[in-house]
Amino acid sequence: MSLNSNSVCAERGAVGNHITNTSVATSHKRSDIFINIFRSTYFRGIIDKLLFYHVSFAFLLSNILIAHFGGNQIVSLSILLVRDSWVLTLTIALLLRRNWQVVGFLTTAFIFGCAPAFDPEARFVTTIFLYGLRDVFLIGFVYYIIGHNNFLSHKNAFNIFILLVLSLALLQLTLQLLGLDQLDEQIFRTDQYFSSKGVVSNIEGGILGFRLTAPFYSASLLATLFILVVVLTDFKWVYKWTLSLASLFTVSKVVPLVVVAYIFRRHMIVAAMGIAIAIVSFYLYLQMYIDSFEQSIFTFHAASMLDRVNALSALGDKGAIFGYPDLLGSNSILSAVLLGLDPSSAPESMIIAKILDFKWTFIFVAFFVIAAYKKTSSEKKFLLFIFFAISILSGLSNHPICFLPFAFVSKKAG
Repeated sequence: MSLNSNSVCAERGAVGNHITNTSVATSHKRSDIFINIFRSTYFRGIIDKLLFYHVSFAFLLSNILIAHFGGNQIVSLSILLVRDSWVLTLTIALLLRRNWQVVGFLTTAFIFGCAPAFDPEARFVTTIFLYGLRDVFLIGFVYYIIGHNNFLSHKNAFNIFILLVLSLALLQLTLQLLGLDQLDEQIFRTDQYFSSKGVVSNIEGGILGFRLTAPFYSASLLATLFILVVVLTDFKWVYKWTLSLASLFTVSKVVPLVVVAYIFRRHMIVAAMGIAIAIVSFYLYLQMYIDSFEQSIFTFHAASMLDRVNALSALGDKGAIFGYPDLLGSNSILSAVLLGLDPSSAPESMIIAKILDFKWTFIFVAFFVIAAYKKTSSEKKFLLFIFFAISILSGLSNHPICFLPFAFVSKKAG
């Protein structure tokens, strides 16, 4: 009787172990399936497409919504948060492709950027921090698409987007040529857009009075996108000439900067030295003679250039580099606006603003940037040169939308 009982127990135990082992094996199999799905080329392609649409069509739509329905500050802020949530999509894309170098860079920037949160005397403003973090993620986005050989596999969607943006820009240009400023405001609601964000529009200094900004509400963003499409993509020459003409009406200093950098892309040191010498020479000339000029478009943009170069002197101020890091985004123009300070006191330079934020810890952040630059192929390094040149001399070309044309060089060079 005991022998039978033992044998029954043994059989039951064997069956139980078999069921347990089968369950564990099934569980592992399911987890492996999910892991394989997430790591699959198809799924990563979906995330890339989502990232593209997020920084292009969604960005365009959000601007239109803010301009027409952003009268309520809560509504406007909600739209802005959705618009800038592309940083989450980029994070997923980086993790799926195991781009640990860029992930390490963003993590380091995040840690040092929020360091003031541990200082009881420091003021932590979430909105300022998030906008500062977004600028850092822009650097990560540029490295991502440069290192990605097939980011714009959906080229037709990009072409449609560019033609849509160009059509809206030409519509505003036509209204300006016809002197229909009131109709221009009714369609694009430029004043409403800027007031919804709590800032005053600064679009004066255009050839026709106001600079071309639609549909991005930023002359710098529009000019950067258009001129990069001209020099980097294989658009038909008719479109390229039209884009070039439209970029001139933005009166953005980014246009000649990109053209010079592209022409001397195989001699980047020469280009950097030439640009630096030209800026310093023009700066000294303006310092001596700008007061003798009559008010005009030239003096308007000359004064703007003086302000940008003067911002570089902020690095020489006592305590600017050494000391406890500031909250990420604290030295931006947006921060000055939100805190009720004079925006002209903030450097109109994304890179300079970030150096002032990080202070001496910028060395650690720069380490990843330099390491990734060295890892970049020689065919693509000039793209980083263009990006950092723009970012040093401008604080407004700060959205992924204007650097999407980089993906075309990545595709050809890869």
